[in-house]
Amino acid sequence: MESNSPSKISKTANCRSKPNDLTDSDSSDSTASSIEIKVHHKHSEVNRMKHVNPSNISLKSSIQSILVLLHNASIIMFCAMFFLAWCIPYLWPFMIYYTLFKYLFDRTPVNGQSWKRRSEWFRNLPFWKLLIDYYPISLHKLQDLSPTLEQIEDQVLRDSKLTRTGPKYIFGYHPHGIIATGVSTGFTNNAAGWTSLFPGILCYVTTLVNQFQVPFYRDYLMALGVTTVVKRNLKLLLDRGASIVIVVGGARESLMAKPGTNSIVLFRRKGFIRLALESIDEKGVCVVPVYGFGENDIFNVFSTDEFIKSEKKNKDEGEFESQNSSHHSNIVLKNLLVKIKKLIYNFQMFLKNRYGWTLPIVISRGVFNHDFGILPYRKPIRVVFGKPIKITRLHGRKIDDEITDDEVDYWHQKYIEGLYEVWDYGKNKFDLHDQQELEIIQ
Repeated sequence: MESNSPSKISKTANCRSKPNDLTDSDSSDSTASSIEIKVHHKHSEVNRMKHVNPSNISLKSSIQSILVLLHNASIIMFCAMFFLAWCIPYLWPFMIYYTLFKYLFDRTPVNGQSWKRRSEWFRNLPFWKLLIDYYPISLHKLQDLSPTLEQIEDQVLRDSKLTRTGPKYIFGYHPHGIIATGVSTGFTNNAAGWTSLFPGILCYVTTLVNQFQVPFYRDYLMALGVTTVVKRNLKLLLDRGASIVIVVGGARESLMAKPGTNSIVLFRRKGFIRLALESIDEKGVCVVPVYGFGENDIFNVFSTDEFIKSEKKNKDEGEFESQNSSHHSNIVLKNLLVKIKKLIYNFQMFLKNRYGWTLPIVISRGVFNHDFGILPYRKPIRVVFGKPIKITRLHGRKIDDEITDDEVDYWHQKYIEGLYEVWDYGKNKFDLHDQQELEIIQ
């Protein structure tokens, strides 16, 4: 360009030079070199940007969004597939066999046989990486865990087999969030690095038994290593050397899942500690506190849980303000909103008490927009594993002796202390000082 010609550059350099500075020619050369470097960097930046294809970024983002939608809505999708399959006469032989022997009479999810339906091939498929990177989800640990199983070579049979060499683990996950995404997405495949982080630990994700009443969907869950939270089933799996993860807070906790909050239900949840005490053997059993930082941040929730605390206050305010006619319409609207919240809350608690699950009302982003939809927001979930707590019998009791409440309370308190240690580690490591402190409310 004309403005960058050597003559003009030289004149500018001469005008700005001082007696003790460089000579005119040196100043001119220096300025020209500076401009050449800037131009070179500009061209390099342009060339670099040419290699970044916005369409590729957009395509990857869209694929990730679709995968998240399919994974989160898979229960509906597989249910529809089952009924559609019955509409195709050519599939009737397969459907009859499946319905009878793989659905109606199959007890695999509740009888400790889930290992037969677990598929490591399916858990290692490449598309899981896209699903994990949507948020993204990452796994962290405070301490290495001893392998439960090791591959032992049999020189006689020239074969190898898994042999129990270490303790089995019960992982307690917090918080539940809306759908426990840190578990349902991060533990059910190997894309987040489970096998490299915890080699030799075969972990099963537990969920409610009613999810296995949906045809096809139950097979999808079992292939991912998901099983029921039925106590007998869990004990049988633990006896085989498997480990399990339990989302301790359950459905009650999902109603409290709001961005920025970290309220959990734990004081009255002691069943997993009793299960650990009942599962002690010579190789040992450990409970591990786990916290998913960011679990509550991926959905905005229409809260109905707070009306219990504020209903009386609102009613008193309404009775006082109703004396002023200018506020009458506002009071009517406020009272109507309270009644709607109460109705929704009662319905949510009915589902929880009757079926063990509930329906939080979420507001988040869509597949192709960022304003409204049912997809979770793209916010990171960092799952931190605490130090293992080895469970032993207290006061000289033997393995087969009856479990006492004082033992359960003792190890439950140790677990709470371990969970707070996880919280302190994650809060400082991920700089979450703007988040609400961890609060155990029940």
